Amino acid sequence: MEPEAPVCPPYRGFTYESAAWLWSEQSEHMPLVNILFWAFFASYVIHILDETLLNGGFVQWINENFWPTYHVRMFFWFNAAFLAAIAAGNVLFDSFGGHWVILPLIFLAGFVTHAFTVHAYWTVRRNTYSPGLLTSTLYIVIFYLLIRYGLGGRLLSGSDFAIGTIIGIATIGAFLTVGADGTLSEAHATA
Repeated sequence: MEPEAPVCPPYRGFTYESAAWLWSEQSEHMPLVNILFWAFFASYVIHILDETLLNGGFVQWINENFWPTYHVRMFFWFNAAFLAAIAAGNVLFDSFGGHWVILPLIFLAGFVTHAFTVHAYWTVRRNTYSPGLLTSTLYIVIFYLLIRYGLGGRLLSGSDFAIGTIIGIATIGAFLTVGADGTLSEAHATA
């Protein structure tokens, strides 16, 4: 026997019953989207391993090609902060649903941008493997699945998707592309 729902006074027409309905709708239809966002988190962990282990590591690659003062401590804290932020965004969306989908979208869109603007572009331009290129393709796959089944299946609103994607490209994507001080610009990258 289920406990009776508490009687709460309506707030601007929003009642406990409508909140319960929204939650049941979200829990029935959002698992795929939640799973994709947590798959993005897992792929980022794998990506960090790729950047640590392949072709001398991302720190060495950045240090030799773009930013001579970049070091392991910066790499560690940068990635630790992003892991925490991505996890927090995922938990907020898991907990509240709705427009909170924008937070994980910002990170995913930003990292997809990073896959193209740093890893793919500079691998071709420098003719050497950019550590992280291989695993950054996982972001692209997850983003595709989110478009195909999340947006296409009407699990996400088009406006939330557009807002999250645009903000992600303009903020996270731009930051990951040019770095904190613009070191990946063309002027710094010529050798």
